[in-house]
Amino acid sequence: MIGFQAVHAEPMQRVINVAAKWIMGLQSKNTLTDAFTICFELGFPPVHQEMCALRARLNYKLEAHTDGGLNDWLQTLYDSPPTDLGVSHTWVTLSRKWLRELMNDTSKYNRTITLNEGDGTLRLVYHTDQAAPLRPWAQLGKALEMSVRSNNYTSHNLRGFRAAFLGQTSEGEPPSDTLEAPHVRPQNGELVDAGWDFPTERLAMDLGRLVPQGRTRGEIAKVSLVRDTVLERMMSSNTSKGFNQFYDCFSLGTTWGFIREATNRPDLAEGVRWLSMIRTRAFPTVEGAWQRIKRSGRTPCFERGKCPLCMRGIRLGWEWTHLLIECTSEVVRYERQRHLESSITYIKRNLDNREDQVARYADFMGREQQIGFTEVLSIYLIGGLYRPIGLSDGEGWFDAYFVGFGATRMLCPGFESYGYTFVASFLQRVAPRWVACLGEEPLIFGDEADTAETLSVGSEGHPVDQRHNWFTEGYDPGLLWGYVGSNLPTGAE
Repeated sequence: MIGFQAVHAEPMQRVINVAAKWIMGLQSKNTLTDAFTICFELGFPPVHQEMCALRARLNYKLEAHTDGGLNDWLQTLYDSPPTDLGVSHTWVTLSRKWLRELMNDTSKYNRTITLNEGDGTLRLVYHTDQAAPLRPWAQLGKALEMSVRSNNYTSHNLRGFRAAFLGQTSEGEPPSDTLEAPHVRPQNGELVDAGWDFPTERLAMDLGRLVPQGRTRGEIAKVSLVRDTVLERMMSSNTSKGFNQFYDCFSLGTTWGFIREATNRPDLAEGVRWLSMIRTRAFPTVEGAWQRIKRSGRTPCFERGKCPLCMRGIRLGWEWTHLLIECTSEVVRYERQRHLESSITYIKRNLDNREDQVARYADFMGREQQIGFTEVLSIYLIGGLYRPIGLSDGEGWFDAYFVGFGATRMLCPGFESYGYTFVASFLQRVAPRWVACLGEEPLIFGDEADTAETLSVGSEGHPVDQRHNWFTEGYDPGLLWGYVGSNLPTGAE
């Protein structure tokens, strides 16, 4: 009943949004970061999406009559809605209309690219015979997550994907002919070029879902279809930069499952939080800190538009890229060499001879001032792709580092751990120093993790909570302020 209108879900959604911001270490009143993106990153389904799923489940039971149908007055009302009271729309008629309209979007991504014989141009052909409601990265992420969490689920696509990555099938045979040999792991470990048929994958997922007692597989499949269709509508209507121009643009949602694996590494909890802040566009910026300090009547202790650590020019919104790749501060360079050198070297080698593809994709996106090789490299480091995942036309590939980031339980060749661990380790050491340098005084260290963009502890109105408590063990406050002159660790020079 509550899910009848989306507006009814908003009060509960606001509560969840506040909780998600607190988990991320943000102030509850933060409006700069898209709450939908944060919730998706943390695995919190939207309230409206779940209410629509419950509404679809009730409708399915009422339609079934038997084998799970209801045996009470609501079933009678549903079968014979009132028509003699001048009521043109009832809960029954509106629910049926809502479901019919929703079903029009279930095949949104079941499409192929064909060549027009007349003029040789390309066109998209949509197929309505099978469901494919989610955009490619979301569907792939859902399939990978389900394959990790459910031993009863498998599919031809997943087996081919795994065979392409490992270089052999589960029986020890070479990958099938549909996988291009130069791009499988044994040759160079760079690309996994495996076809992915999303409508077929959808059917396999419906067959692989566990059916709780008292429900039917048809009910489970229909509710899941409604849930995903509503989610796609919410994604399509989200115009925020954090989601539309970043999280969605670089397929970051495919690898959000690394947070599940991160529960096994409590020592990296703070680094994982910083990584998630980058992925959701919540990382503190120089411009944001500078403006807040100026509005308070104080003078910032750092230059506007420059990195407070190395004093080099910095691009607004890409401060995290500067830290990961370019910052020349001795501390940052030392931590980069210690934690990221192998990852950066590996990704650079994989991107060799693909600069033209990077340039073409940047032109295609047309965002702000475009992106270059440095931004592309940093996007890979945080678990993203700079090229959209292909559809049923066979276009698309997956970098091995992307596959081994932490969402698939498959390691990138040559690495002893998932990709997220190296970035989280780096950020856990560098990010606190970054935010401290955006203020005038040292912040609290030790058991309290500081994520402030300004200078005083406990101040109100800032987008980042300065007393966030995520640190557990092994944190050395001296790492922030001890890297001066002869105090640098051996080899840091």
